[in-house]
Amino acid sequence: NDFDASITLDIEYALAYYHRGQIYAAWKDYERAIVNFSKAIEYDPKIDDAYFERGSVLIDIEDYDKALKDFDTFIARNLKNSAAYVNRGLIYLRIKDYQRSIADLSVAIKLDPTSSVAYGNRAVAYESTGDLKKAALDQKTAERLDKKNK
Repeated sequence: NDFDASITLDIEYALAYYHRGQIYAAWKDYERAIVNFSKAIEYDPKIDDAYFERGSVLIDIEDYDKALKDFDTFIARNLKNSAAYVNRGLIYLRIKDYQRSIADLSVAIKLDPTSSVAYGNRAVAYESTGDLKKAALDQKTAERLDKKNK
């Protein structure tokens, strides 16, 4: 009975830290957001969204190595989440690993063909590899989707 109560408390603590992390992230108080997402993960490592949110904050502060680990964990548990592939593709783009960026953004597009962000980022990756034809096609698709999604 005491174990059940402590498990329940841990889950409640984890969710409280997670939600507080979201608030700090919205306020752009990234240090506190990271601390709270990390606490949520410590109390309940199964809160996948805490990895996603912490990874997103880590992208914002350009800590790409840690962000990559969080998105690797999240994607391993959520193979069909397009936004996670977009974010990991962005990390690869920023660290100039263009082939991995293209691969992740292609998965994101397969999962969500309406993602203008995925097409736009993949256009940049293609351009960076010198594939200007594919870059132009993706850029046109991104612009078309932006107009359609507004």
